[in-house]
Amino acid sequence: MGPDLYAKIKSVSLTKMTKRNGILVLVVLVAAVSSVDLAHALKWCVKDAAEKAVCDAMVGSASFTSQAFSSAVTCEVHNDCETSFLAGNVDIWSNVDGGTLYDVSLQVETTVIAGEAYSFSSAVNYYATAVVRASDCASGSITHLKHLKGKRSCHTGYGKSAGWKTPITKLVANDLMEVVVSDDADYPNDMASAAAFFDSSCAPMSTDAMAAKNANTLVKNCGNGAGKAGHGCRGDKGTCAGSDMYYGYDGAFRCLAEGNGDVAFVKHVTVGRNTVGGDNFVNTGDWSWKAESDKQETAWKLICPGSFKCYNPSEYLQCHLSAVPSHAVIAHLSVADADNTRLRTALTNYQGTAAGMAAFFNDGANSEGHMFKSGTKSLVMNTLSTKDYLSDASEVYRGMNLINNAHIGAYNATQQQILIDALNKNDDDDVKIDVLIGVVVGIGVVVLGLVAAVAFMAFREKRGKPVFAALV
Repeated sequence: MGPDLYAKIKSVSLTKMTKRNGILVLVVLVAAVSSVDLAHALKWCVKDAAEKAVCDAMVGSASFTSQAFSSAVTCEVHNDCETSFLAGNVDIWSNVDGGTLYDVSLQVETTVIAGEAYSFSSAVNYYATAVVRASDCASGSITHLKHLKGKRSCHTGYGKSAGWKTPITKLVANDLMEVVVSDDADYPNDMASAAAFFDSSCAPMSTDAMAAKNANTLVKNCGNGAGKAGHGCRGDKGTCAGSDMYYGYDGAFRCLAEGNGDVAFVKHVTVGRNTVGGDNFVNTGDWSWKAESDKQETAWKLICPGSFKCYNPSEYLQCHLSAVPSHAVIAHLSVADADNTRLRTALTNYQGTAAGMAAFFNDGANSEGHMFKSGTKSLVMNTLSTKDYLSDASEVYRGMNLINNAHIGAYNATQQQILIDALNKNDDDDVKIDVLIGVVVGIGVVVLGLVAAVAFMAFREKRGKPVFAALV
């Protein structure tokens, strides 16, 4: 190869290498920029403009802007955050009910960033309770869950944890409510069963179809009045526009206080915060209390499974339907672990500021429940898995799925009993069974070993070669 030809080949090769390297560098740079954008494009789902204003103030605070992702954290209004979260259209979602978290976690991997605390402690759960009038307890008309059949009920919302899933599941599990099997997507089994059990109710719905289907039953007693905007609507998801005044914890108790129900299924702090001395009592001025005395906490009692005794609202530890995981802040699987850590740091810093406390956690300051549930005192950062965060409440949510999956045309008293047994079975039972099986197997192995040893000794003895003689 001549020197001129070699020089030309070398020149062409270097040119190609330079172009190739340039393209490679460009690709790397584009990928790097894209990865940064993707890592930082965190969309926080909020339900309306008022909530977005609160969210914007939070993500624009120094607590957030000091974190690597803060300039790209945005707050977006979505009519149905659950649908948007499942579709991956939003990355962060707050005030997520435990039952909703359970359903979502079955469909997409989630990370629980933080849980709401409703007292000044590190607790990340609350108690689902059944509240009735003290006068009904005194008269003996309502002292037990079985007395609720044929009564009027007030629920926080259809599908909610403390207000719906827990009481319906407990009533079925205690063989007090019969499961009514339905073949209508807008009228599932739990809905049909509750409508047959209670005289009438207010259980705000998530769709217009559900609200219409239950006009004379499960939304009959709702607060906005039939035909008015938001009547019987949850207001936080789905197609049911507006929000009923009896939606949520405070709303369900208002339903009871105004005489439109005989029982309210709410969290353990609801009565205290809405009666004299409570942090939300100042916001009850427009309530049509059935009696002036009802404004006192002593006018209300709790009833619970397995007892005919009524308890004071402050005795919720002795009388509740179930422990329920607190509403949570969750992140989609697309959010990087590093961003989840930054998010916990930002939330911790923000709630430690005066602005953060005023926006979310001071008594009565967040009565509308913007971003976090009303009554929230603080956020407790979480590093548990979603399964561990849900803890025993998973059995309640699993039970609701069992109820709604009861087969059409094949449901009878036997199936009801099978369902009751399944509802009363939990993971602890599985552990006990596993332990029992282990013990039995262990004993079996020992017995077999002894039998084999005795047989061996008998064989040696028969041949005139005793085992122990051989050892001497």
